[in-house]
Amino acid sequence: MKKCANCGNEYPDNISVCPVDQTPLTGETFTKEPDYPVVRTIVIRRFTFHTICKIVFIGVSIPIFSFSLLSGLLALFGEHTVHQKGMYYTGIAGLGLAIFNGSVATLIATFIFCITFTISFWFVSKFKPLRLICFTDKQTDETDART
Repeated sequence: MKKCANCGNEYPDNISVCPVDQTPLTGETFTKEPDYPVVRTIVIRRFTFHTICKIVFIGVSIPIFSFSLLSGLLALFGEHTVHQKGMYYTGIAGLGLAIFNGSVATLIATFIFCITFTISFWFVSKFKPLRLICFTDKQTDETDART
């Protein structure tokens, strides 16, 4: 689309003179802002190990760490929710141990799942690329345009 610099009307690209005021249309073209959200398909042929680890860490850390934090808070108030080496821990010791155990469990699960997901995605990519359907909003498009 072209826009008249004088009157501001919009015209198709094949028109070179504004029919209203006979002003030559400049070669500046613009596109109409799309209706949001915009649906796009991304084809992924290969994930990097780093990307898989970030995705897995986010997916694993939230539920495991939340559960361990809840167990630690219950132990802080005297519940027998934190158990290690045949002994229950309560109070501050229970909270600290729960946070420590949750962190260790998160790291171990992330490591195991990163390795297995990397092998799985590598194997699947030999046969067919992965297609992701994503929705882009206006804020995401503006952020992408700046980078």
